[in-house]
Amino acid sequence: MAKLRFVDADPPQSRGDRHGAELLDQVRVGDTGAYAQLVRIWWRPLVLYVARIVDNLDVAEDIVQEAFVRLWEHRIDWRPASSPRLILYTIARNLALNHRNYGAARAKRLATKLGLQRSPVTPAQALEGEELRRALEQAISRLTPRRREVLLLSRYDGLSRAEISKVTKLSPQTVANYLVTALAELREALRPFLTGGNA
Repeated sequence: MAKLRFVDADPPQSRGDRHGAELLDQVRVGDTGAYAQLVRIWWRPLVLYVARIVDNLDVAEDIVQEAFVRLWEHRIDWRPASSPRLILYTIARNLALNHRNYGAARAKRLATKLGLQRSPVTPAQALEGEELRRALEQAISRLTPRRREVLLLSRYDGLSRAEISKVTKLSPQTVANYLVTALAELREALRPFLTGGNA
């Protein structure tokens, strides 16, 4: 089977869960057009998510393709008005974790997402930016695997705490605790940068 590749997708944030649930309802009755729309919307975010788990883009694409195949094969099993986002992230996560245990997170992408990698004006700012990127990468890699996963699902993938709870099978309170603790650990690790080195 050829790999499904759609790069002209609208960002998922521009699509509501209601729209996604409608598409999934259409997929449940065999609508291949609705299925293609779901692939276009969620392909890239899922590949980026899975690539952080398996640390290999080609493997991530294979896993995401398998996730979409499973979505289609089990289409009649999904409840009406279900969230395809939640279903796809759960399937992809389980497949990725089966392939390889959760590895070090891609902190560079997160640093970019958080706006920590800006075009420097001076060589000194360039050096400081690189030091901050490395410090952030190290701080995230030192988080426990579960805290790291919750942090990245929240801050990088934009999942709500309730969605993270369903994807990871953690209680909502545990998700909240992990997120608070992870952010506190990052703040502590990055304190010299956040306070101008006067901490």
